Amino acid sequence: MLKFLSWLPITLFVAGLVVIDVGLFFWSTIIGLIFAGLSAIFMGLIFGQAIKQLKGEQ
Repeated sequence: MLKFLSWLPITLFVAGLVVIDVGLFFWSTIIGLIFAGLSAIFMGLIFGQAIKQLKGEQ
């Protein structure tokens, strides 16, 4: 019983690190995708405006 109790904190600590690691990776992936999507939308809008201006000038 004592051996089990002495292992418990280490096991929980390692499990916590793994969960945090996976969670951070998961969230950073989602945030990265969101930022990529937003930047793509902004780039599309900017290029769209630029193309409209070029067509308007001609």
